Amino acid sequence: FLNVPRSMLTTFRCSFGDCGVHDGTPLLEHISAVSLFWTYIFSGFLFLAVIGLFNVISAIFVESSLESASKLQNQKKLARLEDEEIWANNIVVLLKALDFGLGDNGE
Repeated sequence: FLNVPRSMLTTFRCSFGDCGVHDGTPLLEHISAVSLFWTYIFSGFLFLAVIGLFNVISAIFVESSLESASKLQNQKKLARLEDEEIWANNIVVLLKALDFGLGDNGE
């Protein structure tokens, strides 16, 4: 961490998995040589950033999936309600049931 832009670049790289320095050693090893406190702070930050990022991405995916499923279900219901053949068949079944019920009373 020589300056702020370099620190931002390192943090960006670490959030995508490449958390090493220019010679290939892990950054966490260099931080732990400085202070155990900063090792915990850095580890906690990476944990929260990665978990938070994946949580937001998965929440967006689940929300859009549920919304699409709801729209599809509503479209199917609307198509079924607008189908005249289904209405006609249901009316025939209803009238037959009513006619059968009247026939049992002897009327």
